[in-house]
Amino acid sequence: ATLRSVALPLWTNSAASYLALRRPRECLRCCDEALKIDGGHVKARLRKGAALLALDRYDEALACLEAIESNREAAALMRKTRAAQRRTTRMEAAYGKCLSAAFSDGLGDTRSGVRRRRSGEAETERALRQAARAAAAH
Repeated sequence: ATLRSVALPLWTNSAASYLALRRPRECLRCCDEALKIDGGHVKARLRKGAALLALDRYDEALACLEAIESNREAAALMRKTRAAQRRTTRMEAAYGKCLSAAFSDGLGDTRSGVRRRRSGEAETERALRQAARAAAAH
């Protein structure tokens, strides 16, 4: 038996197990080992893409998945990755707006009263929750 015929399935099956256990870092390590043996192995690339998606490393996930040609599972993962990337971008923008509003209202000023700061923090938290719900709804 060759290294390819023995080690490759071990690495890819381990990667699948780690992915199912929601341990994407370990999955990623196994996929990298499998891809050292066969850089074009489809299952290793699919699992690596899924692990990168789970780690919110969207650009890397897309690059990994785009290397797979004509595969439905890869196309579905790419759609899922792009959707997660858009959601994250919207949430970051909403968070940035909330922070900007909070600091422009003087909430970042350490000399302002504790009561004002607390009420402002509550307003900011409410705004962040609303922005997160709005982003998740789209």
